[in-house]
Amino acid sequence: MYPDEGVACMVNRCVYFLLLPVMMLPLVLLGDEAEEDEGCTPVAEVDYTEGEVRIVEEDSPFPKQIEDLPKELCIGMQVQTSEDAKAVVRSERNAISLSGSSTLKIEEGEALEIAEGVALFVVEDHEGDRHEVKTAKTVIGIRGTDFIASSQQDRDDVALFDGEVRVARQDGQEMAYYRIPEPGEMTFEEYREYRQRAFEDFVESFEQDFQDYKDQFNARFEAFVDGVDLEPGRQLTVGETEEKPEAIEGKVDENLEELGRELREMLK
Repeated sequence: MYPDEGVACMVNRCVYFLLLPVMMLPLVLLGDEAEEDEGCTPVAEVDYTEGEVRIVEEDSPFPKQIEDLPKELCIGMQVQTSEDAKAVVRSERNAISLSGSSTLKIEEGEALEIAEGVALFVVEDHEGDRHEVKTAKTVIGIRGTDFIASSQQDRDDVALFDGEVRVARQDGQEMAYYRIPEPGEMTFEEYREYRQRAFEDFVESFEQDFQDYKDQFNARFEAFVDGVDLEPGRQLTVGETEEKPEAIEGKVDENLEELGRELREMLK
């Protein structure tokens, strides 16, 4: 090796070692960012399951079986139950029992969504504070309350057992509001039909097609409204007939009432 070559080699080595920390800097930064991306801030947890219950993480199409409890949940995650499964999800203000074939989404600002299926919500009362539960068609403004939200193929149901909720359409449209009369408000013919239906074998009403459900009762049109304030013991069924949003209010269906008792037992 010639002298000039030796000097050049030494210079190159010095430059390499001087540049090495700068070259490594992007890798260090990427590593820190990756660690941040892998974590999230838990806002709820699954603390009880029966049967096959899975978690779908945000931006991931692949459900993962829950292996250990409690399972922490972050914003953007979904909890999915198989047909015969159940799950309990708890957050700071909510205790939620999920029935089979149901999907619960965790959203921003303590908002929750039943994408499909049935869930019982028991919500702690915060004075002057109201947050939301969503279904495919509705947004439910709640304070302290105890209610079921159900989202089926072409209809959503909200059954209130205790407290206070206001039900409106997610798209902001007004609803044609119908009310099912009480037996004392019916004519003799309407009451006779009502009693006859009570002894017939119907599909469980909250799983019926919306039009079938509407035809089952002599619901009376009241007004066009942008929301309905439910009272305890009442149920609102929201759907569409000929592309017109409609809502039918009546007493809580016996099937939903029984399901509510079963789901409430899971919270004890």
